[in-house]
Amino acid sequence: MFNGSAPPNGGGADANNNNNSSNPAANQGIVKLVLEALQRDGPKPVVSLDQHALLLETLLSDALPSTPVLHPAQRQKLFNAIADKVGPDATADAVRQALPKLKIKQEKNVADLIIELGVRSLPTVDTARAVFQRFGLTDANPPDERMVSEILAILLSVDPAIFDSDRVTNFSNLVRALATFKSQLSWPRVIRGLDELDGFNPSFHHGHMGGMADILLNAPMQGQAQVAAVSGLWGPWMHRLRQLQIFHGLLALGSDTFSFASLPGRRIFTAKQLADAPNGIQTAGKPLLNSAYNSLDLVETLIEISASDEQNVRSAVQEVLEQAIKACPELILLGLVQIPQPWNVIHAELTSQLLTMFMKPHNSSLFVFHRIMNTQREYLLNAFRNFYLENQLNLTRIVDVAQSLGIVDDLVEARPFAFALDVAALASRREAIDLDAWLQDNINRHGSDFIRAVLEFLDIKAKDDLAKPDPQADQSFVPLTVQNVASFLKALRSNGESMSAEEIDFFKGVRNVCLQLHPRLMNLAPGAEGQEPGLQVVTFSQDIHEEADSWYRQMYEGKNSIEDIVLLLQRTRASDNVRDHQIFACMVHTLFDEYRWFEMYYPAAELEMTAVVFGSLIQYQLIDYIPLGIAIRYVLDALRNPPDSNMFKFGLQALLRFQNRLPEWPQLCQALLSMPHLQQSYPSIIRLVKMALAGQLPGADVGMPGGQSLEDKKAPFPAIRADPLPQDADQRDPSEEVSDKVLFLVNNLSPTNLESKLGDAKRLITADTYRWFSNYLVLQRISIEPNNHGLYAQFLDGLDAKGLTTYILHETLAKCQMLLNSDKTVQSTQERNLLKNLGLR
Repeated sequence: MFNGSAPPNGGGADANNNNNSSNPAANQGIVKLVLEALQRDGPKPVVSLDQHALLLETLLSDALPSTPVLHPAQRQKLFNAIADKVGPDATADAVRQALPKLKIKQEKNVADLIIELGVRSLPTVDTARAVFQRFGLTDANPPDERMVSEILAILLSVDPAIFDSDRVTNFSNLVRALATFKSQLSWPRVIRGLDELDGFNPSFHHGHMGGMADILLNAPMQGQAQVAAVSGLWGPWMHRLRQLQIFHGLLALGSDTFSFASLPGRRIFTAKQLADAPNGIQTAGKPLLNSAYNSLDLVETLIEISASDEQNVRSAVQEVLEQAIKACPELILLGLVQIPQPWNVIHAELTSQLLTMFMKPHNSSLFVFHRIMNTQREYLLNAFRNFYLENQLNLTRIVDVAQSLGIVDDLVEARPFAFALDVAALASRREAIDLDAWLQDNINRHGSDFIRAVLEFLDIKAKDDLAKPDPQADQSFVPLTVQNVASFLKALRSNGESMSAEEIDFFKGVRNVCLQLHPRLMNLAPGAEGQEPGLQVVTFSQDIHEEADSWYRQMYEGKNSIEDIVLLLQRTRASDNVRDHQIFACMVHTLFDEYRWFEMYYPAAELEMTAVVFGSLIQYQLIDYIPLGIAIRYVLDALRNPPDSNMFKFGLQALLRFQNRLPEWPQLCQALLSMPHLQQSYPSIIRLVKMALAGQLPGADVGMPGGQSLEDKKAPFPAIRADPLPQDADQRDPSEEVSDKVLFLVNNLSPTNLESKLGDAKRLITADTYRWFSNYLVLQRISIEPNNHGLYAQFLDGLDAKGLTTYILHETLAKCQMLLNSDKTVQSTQERNLLKNLGLR
């Protein structure tokens, strides 16, 4: 393989000298003598320096075929045994004495003799230098990098069966001896030279890989830059499988024997970087500092090799990487993310695999993410986002990690907005962020883009949650709490001036879905009709809950009738007692809250009773405005179920309970008429609806907005009546889209924007909706907002709508008529205040 061959005779000695090495009988006698001596008791055998040297000379000289010699393994065993007995100094002296006298064939080279000597016969640097000198390698004729590469290649690939130790030789002394030559070797080139040799197949034997480790650990630095021998391993070799075999073998030694972290080079992380970390991070990181895998050069080289076009190379490097991941996944991931993009397929797949591993609960998760946060902050934030986009249920773990790392504020700046919104909502529940302030700040910074994102996010979340068939079913996302929803709606509502007409429409629709999902966003207590829903969460004390539940329980058990419950609701609603109002609101909320689970959890009999109570809320005007609209929508949704379902029966029972009010809602009637299954199975209901549309329903009094009672009583003031409305007036309710815009406009009305609002108001409030608008303005605004009477008067004057005043007066007098003739007004301060407010009008 190389030209480091020996002079033909031992240092030029006479080949025909008369020493004992040419006498076979003498050879056998010496071997026998030594073996016998080794078996004697005592600290050292009776073997002189001359005898030891002569034995070495005899057994290492190239003998004639007839000369009896030991097998190489036996020879090494013998050499090692003697060395163990006489010690390294005596062994070194014997080797140096024997080397000049060896008869060596010309084709034998340095590596061959080193192999024959064995590991214990090279106990000192001087001994190793003497071996090189025996082959003519001196300061005047030093070995070059190529020659050293060839020597090492032979030593690292020799058959392990021929040497009696864990090493074929003492590589440490060998390397140190080479370092004594005046002409300094480039050790990175020596190591890289192993790639350039043909036929080199490094053995995976533990001893050979240990020898490779000794070479790397003992080779001196090169030049002023102090380049280490190990740098010759970095970067893909031409013979990549050979390179991978070396990596595999070195890593298999274990960090207690060899570690790339003990050599110069780029570390994945250092003790200095760990010093400022929290205690928990330091505890997790310290054991990894000296790991063999704490080498960015190693990880980067493996990844570069993985880009090979050869399948066998890719398979081999994947095997090495998989072993590395099993041994130290933390360092592999930290190394992978520090390698600049673009990444090849294996790189990307491994990084994703490891990120997923640490996103799950893992002892080293916080250490890993803390390090990534300090080195590749943007990458980590993007990784969290992608983890969320893969599965929204990962949100909980993402926020767990973000809180532990103190990076919630960074995470809520990520995009898309939907991800940031979900993070912010969950973080606010853990008091890690002020959701209200965060929302307003983002609206200020991002304007319409953020408002639109909030609307879309809330719409999707609420609809998905509303569509959930079972509260115990597995989730595909982390739902918002009712407090979250209130914060989102409040933020949107507070920035109504920044919304376009389209966004206002969107907001109304989203809010209605949210109210269906969370009825607790509506205050159903008497006197709260003027409060805009969606902006705060209604709560009740435990005793209120228990009392409300007890009334329903008594109804289901037959201890109270349905009519008893309805009378209770009427009484508590009309009461001046705050606790009664809480009981009323809690009982109504119970019906709204439970609606989604009626079919799943309510037996048929109980559901039928519940339906009658539910319909009574509508029939007796116990709820109004938005809650009324949602209640009607619930009934309509129930009727869309198959006729044989319990929910359809619920809807039918509720509808029959408030059938007398059907003429008030032509749109509801039209929706009922459009249901084919209702027409086919219940023609009587269809006839009822058609009569309502035609104004022919018996007992219907659509001109009287006042509440009804279970008991008909003679009015105390029968002479007080509202003026009749124009007979030729063709009045209708506006579409939901228009009504939402009008309500939003009036809600945001102020003296400063009055003039700017009039244009939209004139376009939206048409002559055929005067009655609807008058009813809304009088009952929901004027009657409960005496401080705004002047504003509403200016608004009506600004509208300058011919005929509108007639309807305003009619609704005002009709409400006064109802209040004057109601027993509740005598008992209720709130009702009397309403009457007083209308009198101020």
